[in-house]
Amino acid sequence: MADSPVTGTQYQAVMGHNPSRFDGGPDLPVDSVNWVEACEFCSRLSESGGKPVRLPSEAEWEYACRAGSTAQYHFGDSPAELSAFAWYENNAGGHTAPVRRKKPNAWGLYDIIGNVWEWCLDSWHADYTGAPRDGSPWLNTSHRRRPYCVRGGAWDMDAFRCRSSYRLRLGRDWNEPKWLPGGVPRLAERVIVIEFYVDRKTSDQESSVLSRYPVEG
Repeated sequence: MADSPVTGTQYQAVMGHNPSRFDGGPDLPVDSVNWVEACEFCSRLSESGGKPVRLPSEAEWEYACRAGSTAQYHFGDSPAELSAFAWYENNAGGHTAPVRRKKPNAWGLYDIIGNVWEWCLDSWHADYTGAPRDGSPWLNTSHRRRPYCVRGGAWDMDAFRCRSSYRLRLGRDWNEPKWLPGGVPRLAERVIVIEFYVDRKTSDQESSVLSRYPVEG
């Protein structure tokens, strides 16, 4: 898994444009990218780089986020420590922040919580009944409008929504959703990032990570 979210500069180098609503230098994470665009980015990067690249499954994302932790956050259970690791509503100042400016998790992943929501490849499922046991993406393509999963929280989210287990569902074409958790209308404020993942065989430990934690979201 990449050690930080994809930046606007990286996205532009692959896609030819930067869709981000925030402008603050080359290290800002790309935002306002929907699931379809995220997958296209991965496809083009795979072609140009010669290695298969895709979005992570939910199991892969949470396994990487937790980095061996069973606590509310990868660093422990206290929200008081969140500012050292994440940009969220208490410290972000109303916008995204350059990547790699906060402490990484135990496995060296920066901004894995906070800053920007991160797409997963999985279709949304209300619970994990029937999820793949090998940690692979869980897709349901029978309905084009089926929502997909984002994880990690963002710059305008509270500490509760930055927990390792928190899940949110969004339509595949949404890059600036009109409704946020709680039913509060905020037009064009949601930002999404893609975090790409280089294909590999998942471990037995990774494959069962979702089954060990309650469904939340």
